[in-house]
Amino acid sequence: SFQMKVKSLWNDQIPEKDGVKSPINDICISPDGTRVVVAVGNRVLLYRAENGDLIESLRGHKETVHSVSFSNDSTRFASGGADNIVVIWKVTGQGLLKYNHTAPIQRVKYNPSMLLLASCSEVDFGLWTPDQKQVTKEKVPSRILSASWSPDGSLLAIGMLNGMISLRNQQAQEVQRIERKAPIWCLQFIPDTSGYGASGGPLKPTSLLSLQQQGQGTPGQGGATPGAAAVSSAAETSDLLAVGCWDKTYSLYRVQSTSHKLQTVKQLDYYPCSISYSSNTMSKTSYLIIAGSNKKATLYNKEGARLTELTARDSWLWCCDCNGELDVAVLGTHHGYIDYLAMDMGSVHAVFRDRYAYRENLTEVIVHHLLTDKKVRIKCKDLIQNLSLYRNKLAVQLSDRICVYESSADNTEDMHFRIRPEKIMIKDTFGSDADRHGGGNLMAICTQHLLFCRGKAVELYTFDGLRQKVWQMEAPVTCIKVDGGLDGKEGLLLGLQSGGVFKVFVDNPFPIELSRRPVGIKQIDINIYRTTVAIVDSQGTLTVTDLQTQEALFTTTGVAFACFNSEVEDLICVTNSDSSISVINGINSAASRLASFTDAGSSSTLLASTPEVQEQHIFGLALGFRGQKIFCLYRNSVMGVDVPQGLNMQRALEHGDIKTAYKIACLGATEADWKLLAMRSLRANFLSIAKNAFSRLKETKFLSLIDSIERRSGSGSAASSVTSTATVSAGAKTSSLVRDRSGGANAASAAAAPDKSALSAGGNPSLPLEFTWLAELMAYEGHHQEAAKIYARNGRLDEAIRLFTDLRRWEDAKMFARNAGQADVSALTLQQAKWLQEINDWKGASEMYMAMGQFLQAAKIIAEGLEPGWQEAMIEVVRACPGDSLEALDFCGDKFSMNNETQLAKETYTKSKDVSKLMALYARKQMWKEAAKLADENEGKFDVSIFLSYAEWLVSQDRYEEAMQAYKKSRRLDLARRVLEELTNNAVAECRFKDAAYYYWLLSRETEDDVVAAADPTGVESKAEAAPVRQAGPSQAQLQAEYEHKADLYYAYASVHAYVTDPFTSLQPEMLFQVARFIINSLGSTEVIPFGVSKASTMYTLARQAMLLGAYKLARHAYDRLSKLTVPERKQEEVELDMLLVQAKPVRDDPDHLPVCYRCGSTNPLLNPFSNRFAKGDVCTNCGHPFVRSFINFDILPLVEFVPDPSISDEEAVELIRQPPPASLPFSTSLPGGAAFSSAMAAGAADSKRGSAATAGKSKDAKGGGWKESKTGGADLLSLGREDNDEAAEDAVNEALGVNAHEADLFTRCLNLTLERQKNSYTPVKVDANTLLAMRRSEVYVCRPSSKSKRATFYKNMLPEIPIAISQPCHRFFHLEDFEFSYLSEQRCPYSRLKSVGEYGSL
Repeated sequence: SFQMKVKSLWNDQIPEKDGVKSPINDICISPDGTRVVVAVGNRVLLYRAENGDLIESLRGHKETVHSVSFSNDSTRFASGGADNIVVIWKVTGQGLLKYNHTAPIQRVKYNPSMLLLASCSEVDFGLWTPDQKQVTKEKVPSRILSASWSPDGSLLAIGMLNGMISLRNQQAQEVQRIERKAPIWCLQFIPDTSGYGASGGPLKPTSLLSLQQQGQGTPGQGGATPGAAAVSSAAETSDLLAVGCWDKTYSLYRVQSTSHKLQTVKQLDYYPCSISYSSNTMSKTSYLIIAGSNKKATLYNKEGARLTELTARDSWLWCCDCNGELDVAVLGTHHGYIDYLAMDMGSVHAVFRDRYAYRENLTEVIVHHLLTDKKVRIKCKDLIQNLSLYRNKLAVQLSDRICVYESSADNTEDMHFRIRPEKIMIKDTFGSDADRHGGGNLMAICTQHLLFCRGKAVELYTFDGLRQKVWQMEAPVTCIKVDGGLDGKEGLLLGLQSGGVFKVFVDNPFPIELSRRPVGIKQIDINIYRTTVAIVDSQGTLTVTDLQTQEALFTTTGVAFACFNSEVEDLICVTNSDSSISVINGINSAASRLASFTDAGSSSTLLASTPEVQEQHIFGLALGFRGQKIFCLYRNSVMGVDVPQGLNMQRALEHGDIKTAYKIACLGATEADWKLLAMRSLRANFLSIAKNAFSRLKETKFLSLIDSIERRSGSGSAASSVTSTATVSAGAKTSSLVRDRSGGANAASAAAAPDKSALSAGGNPSLPLEFTWLAELMAYEGHHQEAAKIYARNGRLDEAIRLFTDLRRWEDAKMFARNAGQADVSALTLQQAKWLQEINDWKGASEMYMAMGQFLQAAKIIAEGLEPGWQEAMIEVVRACPGDSLEALDFCGDKFSMNNETQLAKETYTKSKDVSKLMALYARKQMWKEAAKLADENEGKFDVSIFLSYAEWLVSQDRYEEAMQAYKKSRRLDLARRVLEELTNNAVAECRFKDAAYYYWLLSRETEDDVVAAADPTGVESKAEAAPVRQAGPSQAQLQAEYEHKADLYYAYASVHAYVTDPFTSLQPEMLFQVARFIINSLGSTEVIPFGVSKASTMYTLARQAMLLGAYKLARHAYDRLSKLTVPERKQEEVELDMLLVQAKPVRDDPDHLPVCYRCGSTNPLLNPFSNRFAKGDVCTNCGHPFVRSFINFDILPLVEFVPDPSISDEEAVELIRQPPPASLPFSTSLPGGAAFSSAMAAGAADSKRGSAATAGKSKDAKGGGWKESKTGGADLLSLGREDNDEAAEDAVNEALGVNAHEADLFTRCLNLTLERQKNSYTPVKVDANTLLAMRRSEVYVCRPSSKSKRATFYKNMLPEIPIAISQPCHRFFHLEDFEFSYLSEQRCPYSRLKSVGEYGSL
């Protein structure tokens, strides 16, 4: 019965200050239970929880501390007070940090799942975490009085003075609100953990019993009642919120993510000041402690039902906290008294056979079916005092009544308990003198009655509460057990404090004394035949007594509990005082020993021996012992443990008692024990026992042997071969085999009533087995050599040979035949192979043919039936077959391929090196990666059209780029081009302009390849097999230029589109300005604009950036042109405002932004006016030189295009540029290309020699060199002197060329000469060999051609201090730093997206 024990472990009284007692404002226990922190006055007191030692008295506040709270990891705690300050402390007492509010702190609360602190003041609340510097604060409409986090930390409930409860998430946003009419002084979240399912897990029940205050219950229809139900649905994810309101009510809300529901409202007779929730997972107990103005701390369940009073003090209890895992609570009073309490809830449970009932959460009963592991929950909404369970009846004693439940009497597994309409009111039944814990100390229920033991009186009541009998015993009753019997005539065992053990019957007024002990009785049990009783006294001594002779059969000490096996009389399970569990066997009464002596088939040696104690290495409380299972209560969980009986069985076998060993094995034995029993029984000729044992083990081969022995012994057959035995076993009927298909579940019933046929019939134990059966038994056990020797010793050599052939141990059979004198064994081997084939043992036959080297025949045998497992057998043939056996390998490979065994067929064709069949297999199975790899390794041996279907499959999977490569492998360039065009159109339509630029660039490369292929037919490999190449001409060249032009436009427009559409941009105004200028200049005055490119967006971008950069004249022009275009409505107001603002700006552009041509040196307008008819596009308006832009920020690069003399090849030009420039070169234009190149190279070599000689020895001739002073244009000029004849020769050359004498740079001379000769169209600068030789290689960049039919394009960097990079695949230039950063970031070219960009620097 329930007896709660409350003990004060330590307490402390806060001293008075100026004659005034200091109230305890708040108190908190650390989650690990090691510290207690208290808020009192302006101090924070830190106690050691185990003994109450004061560790620190912390001074961190100047005024009263209102609240304290521990973090979830117990490493820190927080305090808040009237000084508006929140202090974070280490658990050792050192301060970590503090922060302020604008009003006094009322409550601090740590999140239970993270280091998130909620600090609540009178006007707001804040959320703080260690990783943030600022505290998130939110205003509230009223003063905060209480706060609580949900169990998972996702919601914060805040109770206020105006009666409002605000539910906030971790971002401080209000998600729900609850309105009440009085201040919310305390609240507490409670996890919803109700429900158990059939598997015993925490599930929410579909129907739970809810007893009303009067204990009424109405049975449902069709067997379904609101009493209790087996559970199958999962628990709903929600939490409960307990609210203590100062309208003297307790309320319970079910809170979900978006809603809440009022569950319970209970009226209190006091003001609740503190609510604390406790949950102990070990004892499965949860409860609430509510303290308040009644000066008491009271236990409630979560529905608000009052359970019991915890403690009472002389003043209000302002605060309380508890730790459920430790079952401790700490309280603080208004007079400064701190009390640390330990609570012992005890346990209330009852067990009967396979059912175990126990109390959970103090108000709920869990009934557990131990065999099926089903559980059912019964909610009583009141404190459960006592439980009693018998058959299908369950009695639950509550604080004021006793309720009786019952399940179906016909179904032992029925768990649907229904409440009976009758009830027993404790006050009416037992009178006003009933103690505070109920009407009696002990309670037992029978089929029709209830029994209560109060002191010496044992009272019998009906379910209506009428008392029928009273037995007055000689001493108080200490234990009671229902011993079974007919309905209404049950017997009960009573243990008395005086040591007497009595038995009473419900229908008999006279008790019967069974036994007596010198001390009080603690627990009693009786065996199934009612011949022996086990008594555990108050000193822990177990005495097993024979009821007939009163002889003490067994005695031991240190026992806490004992119970007999419910199916075997001489087995008893003992729980020792150290919680270890033992099993005692061999406890036999006089009646059992007498029966054993009269049993002719058993030996009395075992039964008459001394009882044996067997330690089971398990711990807990043994509640029941049924068959081979011990039901053990360990850490408040019941588990069934199988107890093997192998040791007892082996003792019986040692004494030759096969039948007794079989009985013990039926209780519960391991597989090894059953194997031992079966073999011993078979050797001893107990065929029926051996048959049952082998049936349990499912050993069909031994069952076949026993069946053969039985049938042949009955027909008088003396001997037989193993082969005939196997044939008979294959045709034996399964109905003749006795099998236990319950997996051990019937072992207990078999032990109680063993099979009589197994104990009496089958075999003749007085006669040994014949040699033939002994040999077969040896063969079945795996001792084949011994079996063959038995046959040989008895003259059955042919049986010995056949034994090995049946085992397919051909070498052993041949060796045995040779030892017996048979020289020729080949016929035996062939005979064995044919015999295996005849009996359809295709696997054995194939192995035989493989052993003889006939691999094709082995494969054909396997392929005849394609029985299960043929794949493994045939692949073994393949692996054993030599590589030159092509016929066998081809046969196996074809079979694998026909039956969709792809990997095996691949392995076979690979071994036979049949590449054609392997390729056909890959194509049929769409293994395209393997097919491509095989095609690369065996190029020219396949029809590449097989990749066409692969490409079509890739298209269906939206893998277009891979499909393009597949089309190219199949040499369908037209289809590859079609896919690329579709990708391009889709990218433009979806505004993926960077992708569109990439695809247009690929189209330009494809078109360029077509042009090259048309110009050089020999460059296309395998023209006979390739798809027709599109005829190239002027239209194709123009198309290639158009694709490249669109690629540049879309690449640039991607930045404009992002600027216009994205809400934020990281693009710099200078970049957007250059991009917009590039697009507008490139489009020119044409009306044909590429699809997707918006001229309005471009003009809008240009106008906006021009305003930012000071190009106001350009901005006016852009806004004027923009006014003629359609502007999106969302931009209309902004554009109109900017058009007004630009009117107030000066009509000029910032000269720093005007582009300068690095070829002619002229300053260009920001937009090309297209006044020069040959200067169209993004080019210089004076000379027509195209501006070379960096394709990252679109700045104009200082590059000037030049071309070598037509007589100089690209390789010769590069070689000349890479030569070091000489000191002087003859400037000649009259030499032909080859001669000029040779002359320049010779001049360079000679100059190099002269330079070396000059370096070796310095000339002292002042005429040949030296500094010279002169005046030019009024300026002093200091120059290094030269030979007069050199100057004269150079002046002559300059005069002949018409070049100014001051233009000493040869490239500048060529540039000026080209500008003078250029008339109506742009012409690149043409340079000769000497000029190339004079150029610095670090200043020259070359765009290498994609084919030999094209010439390379050369550029000279006019500002060498600006480093430039070039991507060779796409011939686009970049600033070196930008290009390297982009390439390192994306591992590819930003324009062509190729990973290999070649030499991206200068020559």
